Amino acid sequence: MLTEVCTTFLAARSDGVLPPLLSIVTVPTAGIPNLRAQQGVFTLLASVQDDLDDVVDARSLDAVVEENGGNPGVLTKVTLPYGEAPRLLRLLGRDGVSGATMYPGYAGAAKFVRERQLWDR
Repeated sequence: MLTEVCTTFLAARSDGVLPPLLSIVTVPTAGIPNLRAQQGVFTLLASVQDDLDDVVDARSLDAVVEENGGNPGVLTKVTLPYGEAPRLLRLLGRDGVSGATMYPGYAGAAKFVRERQLWDR
């Protein structure tokens, strides 16, 4: 789990435009059981805004990373085919990641039972 704020810049653009600042942050988890169980980490995309009347940049993080040349060292997006989900659920379960560990309480236990039924054999 990250214990401090980690700050990094996206790759510099060739046109000289400064990229926005990307921060990976954690927040206090006291009183928020799901966030504590999930070891919540968030991305915060800050942009320089000179005037409060300026239009807010509402682009997605994916779009900003792509526009700034991408940087695999900052974030990596991983996707897999739907048919691989049962295997992934089983592998995550072997490493202690399941509905039961991500969602403490009865709802998480129920999620784990449903997940376990989907595991590949």
